[in-house]
Amino acid sequence: MQTKIESFRKQAGLSQADVAKKAAMPRQQYKRIENNEVSPTLNSLQRIAGALGCSAKDLLIEAKKRSTWVLVNLKGGVGKTTQTIIIAQLLSELGYKTVILDNDPQASITGIFIKWLLLHDEKQAAEIHKQVLKHNIYTLMKGDSVLSDCLLKNDKIPFQVIGATEKFKDAPTFFQDTPGKDNLQKIKLSSLDCDFLIIDTPGTFNANINWSLAQADQVIVPIETDILSIDPLPEVIARINQAKTYLNPEISSIHLLPNKLDYTTVCRLTLDALNQEYRSYLFYSDNEDLFSVDDKKAENSQTEWIVGVHNSAVVSNFIAGLQPLPKKGKSARIYQQCMTFIERLLP
Repeated sequence: MQTKIESFRKQAGLSQADVAKKAAMPRQQYKRIENNEVSPTLNSLQRIAGALGCSAKDLLIEAKKRSTWVLVNLKGGVGKTTQTIIIAQLLSELGYKTVILDNDPQASITGIFIKWLLLHDEKQAAEIHKQVLKHNIYTLMKGDSVLSDCLLKNDKIPFQVIGATEKFKDAPTFFQDTPGKDNLQKIKLSSLDCDFLIIDTPGTFNANINWSLAQADQVIVPIETDILSIDPLPEVIARINQAKTYLNPEISSIHLLPNKLDYTTVCRLTLDALNQEYRSYLFYSDNEDLFSVDDKKAENSQTEWIVGVHNSAVVSNFIAGLQPLPKKGKSARIYQQCMTFIERLLP
């Protein structure tokens, strides 16, 4: 993760010691970050940004204009929709303009967006509901809507959503004879102005998955920590690699995101199996306190733990719109875990 912290510091007329003090970090640590000798954690980057009066995004060396992350799995209930929303929320908090594409005919994200609005403004929620019925990803693909009309937004929600409705289930049949159908959605979204497009997908391989993978830079596979959840992985990974070969060579990587971690034997066995069979698709951390699934400190020579997200009521409350993800205290674990995963994905 390359940064341009030094130029911002000099523009502000501050010394390294000044910034380190304001960011509440050791001067030597700050110096190494500024010199790009080590990659900062997103928490450190946010503290430095606060000290310099800018956003974390401002400090990063620009990558390409838009990055597209697609969440895929054949199995339902693994947390695709939940993680899509959390990733979009945290990227937005980092200063990135983020859009979610609801590419699932079940329209779960669209429904959650409207439910969040109902908690704040029933009138606007009703207006957004009318908007999405008329302008959504399906009407955009058919040419009945323009992109700007399909963007659902609200001041209280940091990201925007391109919504879907139940009629989207008819799209694969409607476009089955359309030339270049796999790239149709990508073309329709080519003018979308954002830093990150995060795509939620259905739990079955169909045209919606092809439309999603045709745009992907990185593919995230949320997986529940249950032994049976591993069974579909060979098919999922093979399908993504086929898309890379025949549809979109810009897919750069596939990452497994173990989800709903707990302290059960089943969870530990699942992670052991993932570690043995899918190590190259996982991220690892040396932070035992954050990622261990054992309620006791490791008594062996283990020095790294799989990056995943624990099961917690904190997540349920966040998705229900009842509270933000806590960033401090004991409940901050989910936030820190998700931020660690995002940190590894950022260029």
